[in-house]
Amino acid sequence: MNIEQNKRIAIISTVHGKGHGAEVVLEHLIRAWGKTLPTIVALAPSDSSVYGVARSCGLATLALDTARDALLENLSAIIRLVPQLKDVGLVHAWHARGFELALMLGRRLSCPATGTLHDHPRAFFIGRIRRQMMRFCANRFSRLVLVSHALARVCAESDYRVSSDVILNGLGDIPESAEKIRLRSTCSCNIGFLGMYSRAKGFPVIEQWIEATADLSWKWNLYGEVAPDLKAAADSLVRRWPSRVALRGHVDVVDIFNNIDILVHSSCGFYETFGMILAEAARTGIPAVAADVGGVSEVLSDGETGFLYDSRIPENGLRRLRQLIDDGDLREKFGLAARRRFEDKFTAARMMSEYKNYWASVITNSRERVL
Repeated sequence: MNIEQNKRIAIISTVHGKGHGAEVVLEHLIRAWGKTLPTIVALAPSDSSVYGVARSCGLATLALDTARDALLENLSAIIRLVPQLKDVGLVHAWHARGFELALMLGRRLSCPATGTLHDHPRAFFIGRIRRQMMRFCANRFSRLVLVSHALARVCAESDYRVSSDVILNGLGDIPESAEKIRLRSTCSCNIGFLGMYSRAKGFPVIEQWIEATADLSWKWNLYGEVAPDLKAAADSLVRRWPSRVALRGHVDVVDIFNNIDILVHSSCGFYETFGMILAEAARTGIPAVAADVGGVSEVLSDGETGFLYDSRIPENGLRRLRQLIDDGDLREKFGLAARRRFEDKFTAARMMSEYKNYWASVITNSRERVL
């Protein structure tokens, strides 16, 4: 199915600066879309990474002057762009903070409005008014994209009545040779954890596991900016085991996965709607041990690309981690399977194709209803 050549898709992103999570996925989508399908116009703050990536890829861009939770100002900003968007056939909000903007713009342009929901609709970091706004707007969209089947189930339980489609997130590729995976499984001894910015990502579990693996020579690499309430405990680990524990801070994701041999993902109070870091590990052929929360099991295949464990029983995760540490052949087997799973399910090219068909379908159905 093809998008009409004379109709553009307006994608709204409101996040300033580099962004993370959803915005990074959007950047992968834009790069995969490229210059060959010039049907996207990106509406984003001019200082955002999304805006810069879109321009570098040759896509049309319009600066969107937004501020966090400034509803009236943001609606005014989107309305000012209406004269430059007369050829738009669909408006899509890339994340929930753009839902009201997409709904308003779609009505002004008399075209369908859609969006992608990346977060749990009742996540602890989303305020009550924002939750109500998300649901109100989503239920008035033509359709909604959800990033996992687990999220689809949660939305159904949260009174999201809009017709929805699941499109898994994707990543641009970094070719990973089988030989590199084999060498890593026999020559290195590094465990990686990305989640120092929030206790809910599982650092208390990692503390226990570091203590419990004091008999091993493997090194723990803890990535990300350290949350203030975790700093004392993290510094204590480094002082006690300077040769076994390292606080790495912010490191480029490609460099992280070139340095580690096993990823641990121990979310204990945080609902993972997708588990992007696990897809990034799979891209580089890294096996993982992960808490089975939310959509994690849709990314990591238990017993095939790594191990899942019940987040309420972290000792089971430690047992699985020791199993991977002790068995280089198993790490190689899981790493190769993870890479194949990435190629099959989590590429940006696959994501781009599914969004292209999705948007074309929405436009076609909308036109048929009018006729």
